[in-house]
Amino acid sequence: MGKQSFLPASVVTITRTGKFYDPRYGEFELTQQMFDALVKNFNENVYGQEINIDIAHQPEYGAGAVVRRLFTDRGRLRAEGSGTNSSSAKSPKKALNT
Repeated sequence: MGKQSFLPASVVTITRTGKFYDPRYGEFELTQQMFDALVKNFNENVYGQEINIDIAHQPEYGAGAVVRRLFTDRGRLRAEGSGTNSSSAKSPKKALNT
């Protein structure tokens, strides 16, 4: 595999706290405690590999960014990610506003 190059970092909101409804999952709630646990697990590398953000929720477009930092900010779960040069070639839209 070739060396992957990265674009400048951007920060995006992944989700926010609150109660939500989705026809696939029904009603559910996202809490600050859940976000704190996600950040803790990310910082401890519990998953054991890079976390990527798909372009437009379409894995076939490739990774739009690699998450470098996960954090919370005023009830939002946020990620700082480095976009990949290869991502803009696979998608009609640039990832993470890069």
